[in-house]
Amino acid sequence: MMMKDIRTETLEFPAGYFGLVTMTTQAGYAIEVTITDQNGTQLFYAQRSSSNPIPTITGTFITLTDNPTVTIRCDDSTDLDVRYEQLTISNNDDSLITRDYVFVAEDWTDYDYNDLFLSVSAWQHNG
Repeated sequence: MMMKDIRTETLEFPAGYFGLVTMTTQAGYAIEVTITDQNGTQLFYAQRSSSNPIPTITGTFITLTDNPTVTIRCDDSTDLDVRYEQLTISNNDDSLITRDYVFVAEDWTDYDYNDLFLSVSAWQHNG
C-alpha cells in the first residue's frame, strides 16, 4: 500500500521523562500513531479504525533520548489535516515539570476534527 498522507512533529521533552499516551479515533480510515526516539527506537505504536471512540488506546514510555518524534499516518486520506497545541508547566527556576501535547485530525472534508484525538504528556518521574 502506498503511503498517502503523514504528519510528523517533534515532542520537546528531555531524556528520562515518563510519557503517557491516550488515543482514540472516530474515522472510517485506519490511522496510525508512532512515537520514536532519536535512535529510531519505537516507544509507542497504535493503529485504529473505528467510528466509536470507546475504548481508547493508552500507553506509557520513558524517553531514552531528548525530543522524541510523533508520526501520524493515514494511508487512505488524501489531505490529513492535523492540528495541535502544547501546554508547558515549569518550576520556579524555569526547569520543565511537564509538557503536554494534544493533537486532533481530520481525514476527509467534513472538518469536524474528530477523526483522531491524541494526547501525549511527559513529566519528570525521578525525584
